[in-house]
Amino acid sequence: MKKLYHIFTLLGLLAASPSFSQCFLPYFTTAAGNGPNSVVVGDFNKDDKPDLATSNRIGNNISVLLRQEDGTFGSPTYYAVGNFPDAITSGDFDGDGQIDLATANTNSNTVSVLLGNGNGTFKDAVNNPVGTFPESIVAGFFNNDGNLDLAIANIGTDNVSVLLGNGDGTFGLATNYPVGDEPHDIAVGDFDGDNDADLVTADSRSNQVSVLLNNGDGTFATAAPYDLRAAGVTNDVYVYRVAIGNFNGDTKPDLAVILSPGGKLSILLNKGDGTFNTAMNYTLTSGIADAAVVDFNDDGKDDLLILDSSFDNLLALPGQGDGTFGEAKIFDVGLNVDPVALAVSDLNGDGKPDVVTANRTAGNVSVLLACPTPTLTGFSASPNPVCPGQTATFTATVGNPSDSYSYTLSNGVGSPLSGTATTAAFSQTLTSSGTGVQSYTLTVTTGGGTATSSVSLTVNTSTAPTITANVPAGSPGTVSVLQNTPFVSLMASGCSGTVAWSGAGSGSGTSLSVPTSVTGTLVYSASCTAGSCVSPPATFTVVVTPPTATGSFDGFVYGADCSTFRGWAWDRNKPNSAVSVEILDGPNVIGMLLADVFRQDLQTAGKGNGKHAFFFPIPESLKDGLSHNLSARIKDSGFILKDSPKALICVGTGTPENKPPVPPSPTVLIAPLAAQVNVPFSGTLVAFTDPEGQPLTYALSGLPNGLSINPNTRIISGTPVESGTFTLAYSANDGVLTNSVSFPLTVNPASTTTVTGSFEGYLDKVECGTIRGWVWDRNKPNTPVTVEFYTDGMVWGSTVANIYRDDLKNAGKGNGAHAYSFTVPNALKDGTTRIIYGRVLGSTYALKDSGKPLTCSSPAPVRLSADTGSDLQVTVLGNPVVGSQLAVEVRGAAGQPLQLRLMNAAGNFVQALQVKTAQAVEQQTISVQDQPAGILILQVSTPAQNRTLKILKR
Repeated sequence: MKKLYHIFTLLGLLAASPSFSQCFLPYFTTAAGNGPNSVVVGDFNKDDKPDLATSNRIGNNISVLLRQEDGTFGSPTYYAVGNFPDAITSGDFDGDGQIDLATANTNSNTVSVLLGNGNGTFKDAVNNPVGTFPESIVAGFFNNDGNLDLAIANIGTDNVSVLLGNGDGTFGLATNYPVGDEPHDIAVGDFDGDNDADLVTADSRSNQVSVLLNNGDGTFATAAPYDLRAAGVTNDVYVYRVAIGNFNGDTKPDLAVILSPGGKLSILLNKGDGTFNTAMNYTLTSGIADAAVVDFNDDGKDDLLILDSSFDNLLALPGQGDGTFGEAKIFDVGLNVDPVALAVSDLNGDGKPDVVTANRTAGNVSVLLACPTPTLTGFSASPNPVCPGQTATFTATVGNPSDSYSYTLSNGVGSPLSGTATTAAFSQTLTSSGTGVQSYTLTVTTGGGTATSSVSLTVNTSTAPTITANVPAGSPGTVSVLQNTPFVSLMASGCSGTVAWSGAGSGSGTSLSVPTSVTGTLVYSASCTAGSCVSPPATFTVVVTPPTATGSFDGFVYGADCSTFRGWAWDRNKPNSAVSVEILDGPNVIGMLLADVFRQDLQTAGKGNGKHAFFFPIPESLKDGLSHNLSARIKDSGFILKDSPKALICVGTGTPENKPPVPPSPTVLIAPLAAQVNVPFSGTLVAFTDPEGQPLTYALSGLPNGLSINPNTRIISGTPVESGTFTLAYSANDGVLTNSVSFPLTVNPASTTTVTGSFEGYLDKVECGTIRGWVWDRNKPNTPVTVEFYTDGMVWGSTVANIYRDDLKNAGKGNGAHAYSFTVPNALKDGTTRIIYGRVLGSTYALKDSGKPLTCSSPAPVRLSADTGSDLQVTVLGNPVVGSQLAVEVRGAAGQPLQLRLMNAAGNFVQALQVKTAQAVEQQTISVQDQPAGILILQVSTPAQNRTLKILKR
């Protein structure tokens, strides 16, 4: 393999990317010997640490300085060589993997070779004759046989001696090649790109350099001289040193020639064929002694280090990549030490090139370590997060700052903050801008390199929210609504935190209910608080206008489902005139019609001519599966019909053959409901019927916190924790169509007695399974009431008394749907005897026969088997029914009360049966003799389960 060994030995142990940032720490010195004139670096004892060797021209010896654990170098060990050793080089001359040394001995006309033992010691020197006054020496592979060779510049005979290595540490006789007058220095490089090691000499008295191209076999072509006088060099200038580097970035080795005295630098750029362009000349300082090539600022461009013996300093010239150099930076190497040679290597293992100089007069070497790379720790911002426009202070600790450092602090937006500092404690304050999470990057640059660290600063959003109304705006930021318009609300959007409202009404979060009972102008504002940031307020105005229609109005909404919205309205001042009614979805009018449909009950009740009813078809746009609150209002008035609103949830349009589920009739069977805060509540909703007998899926929306519904059993249960009146939407879906009805649930505050009425009722049975009886309000004969059960100071639960019983109907108790069955909670099944009382929820009325004892043992453990229980199963024995009897078989109700209720397709009651305690297989018959052919609805229920079947009679 062909190698350019001079470059290898010049860099020594330098890392693969040898670079530093034009900065050295203060030098330290180590004794070397008498008159050190040249220095090399190598690992002589195989400990992976760089050692030093100098050639001492006055002492006629070399010094070996081994690297110590603390980074210093030990005392020199001397080895005798020829007289006046002016130069030294290193290499593995005998192929044993150990570094050997060779010196050019000026006054002996010899080269001394010292073979290394691998432990830091060397064998005695073996001298090889060369030309007269050998001044400089390099090693390289000249004949490509894998053995290292030597080339020596002889100033006395004006030639170059080439000694081909035998591979065992010995060398052949010298072959001499003429060059210019007194060649003071020699270097090796591949100048013509043929991968052979060529030579160049600095001919001190000829004002030239001589280039010797390798023939590939260890011989060289006639030297080609390059006169430096074309670059302004005069005859009295001494051509002293030559170094090789790629100065213009074309990968071809160029020449840097040191001229002294006169302090000039000549650069010869390579043409690529072994020839060079005319030299470019730079004036530096008078006492230039040596030069080395290295990329010290890690920019990929070769730079120059030049040693000035007159002023005892080192010049660092950054290469520009075009063959020119920037301004030099100067570093001291000693005081009156006469530095004459330098070597470059990574001496401390930090990946950066360090410098060692041979100081002839002082008899020592100076070591300049590259400045360490700076570090950044603890980079943070405080406070964090911040609000827009708030300042944040960025702090960090800068390690290895050298004398001073420059910094740049930026978030990538706008102009960065830049400056210089000298303290390790970095601190700068910026004013935040924008919003969101922003990445700030701190970059610190010293002579030793660059360090970067990033931190995220959160700038909270404080943009004012956008306020909109759920009614059309007359102008931006303003709406007008008629007095008493329901469900008017404002919404705030665009806030990532918490919205704070100011203005009349109630609400939290992003919405606010607007009161419309009083006319006037309502001004609202909303601000957004995100973290600690509060936005400027956004404003909105609601104008509540007085009605333009006047009269003595009255009216009710008495029905609503997914087919029609129904009610009546009239003006007592105009008893026989129809009024116009507006239908509202929330606060928005979705339709208008005349209330001019005749109803006999209205006329009988004295409502003029009775033509005051209306039926509003539910539009398809409301059949979207969402909850809609429908109200009715006499047009242009502030009068909202009583019992508004009604909540509906309607879905889709079925096929012509499919009809929507039919809600319970009358709907009063499921409404209204009453509960009390902190009192357990339960109530079973009456089932819908489906004309096609399809299974139904139930849903209930609008329940207050603490209550929930089991959609399978239709049982509302839980303990409410908030009081108020809640409009519930009760819906059933047959898989295609949805129908719904609405009813109110009133949750009374805790410990109140606000419910009044003409009550009558009994606590009939108190058993460990259920507590049963009946109760009604004579003032509201068809409205169920809620019963609660208690012991001394303890309420155990409540339920709705809405179970139908024939005996109640026959006894004149309204529609007969006033019985109750309350499942005894497990908390009462602890073996303790308690006296159970019942009363109408929220009233002082106690049920008759209250005060019955109840003693129940703990429930048996749950059996994990197939016999743990079964669902209620109802089978009609023969459907369609032919004849006068309907035969029914019921399973899954063993030991429980059982009720069977038969209705026609219109929802009218036909017949009912009650079984006190059902058998495992309960069979019953119901007469249908008086019923015409068509659809019948059978409802079968236990205290916990309900089933509805559709029956066809022929």
